[in-house]
Amino acid sequence: MNFPLRPSFFGLTSDYRNQMMYESYVLVKHGNFTYSDVINMPVFERRRFIEILMEENDKIKEAREREMQKAKSKRN
Repeated sequence: MNFPLRPSFFGLTSDYRNQMMYESYVLVKHGNFTYSDVINMPVFERRRFIEILMEENDKIKEAREREMQKAKSKRN
């Protein structure tokens, strides 16, 4: 019998490694985690922290836009 294995069978795919590196970058740079913290985190936890950062950034962006609209309406 021949059981062909994909190259990724014994390791991580390059897509997964690239995603992991990107997630690590985001959490280290914007979440103030250490790289070792991120590497030791379970995947679900790492991704949830990124979701939380994105939600927080969206709220900050919305607040800035509201402030800009207020300032703009005061000038007119």
